[in-house]
Amino acid sequence: MINPRSTAIFFGSMFNGSADSLRQEDVVEELHKVIATGPVWNEKSVSVYNPGEMAKKIRDLQVKRILVAGHNVGFYKTFLTKSMLMAGLDIEDMKLINFREYGIFKKSSAPFAASVIICGFYDIDLASVYPSEESPVNDATLVIGGGIA
Repeated sequence: MINPRSTAIFFGSMFNGSADSLRQEDVVEELHKVIATGPVWNEKSVSVYNPGEMAKKIRDLQVKRILVAGHNVGFYKTFLTKSMLMAGLDIEDMKLINFREYGIFKKSSAPFAASVIICGFYDIDLASVYPSEESPVNDATLVIGGGIA
């Protein structure tokens, strides 16, 4: 059984320049309606250039897993990997949750963002619970130069 209090969430940058940007506070509020987690961090609450300091926080708060959520999650992977190793944790207990992958950008997407985090928390494949959309195919479509620029 997963202990929710031993799982920390690290939020990467989510600001996209819009006044309607998804905010960490909105996601956490939605998330905590369903599940109580351990500490919630972001790049402003910890020094992303000091893995030793982060390792101490991980040990002191008895964190066992870290979910990294946001738009640029890969940017924080090296820092958190070093921190987890210094804290004596297995890096397999870190999960990256990229909101861009699911088109999560606006404030109104906060409940969906929380759902994606919960799926990551319980190792549930989002594709198994998220309805897939089908687009009609127009047989008369002509594709010219289908390469990548």
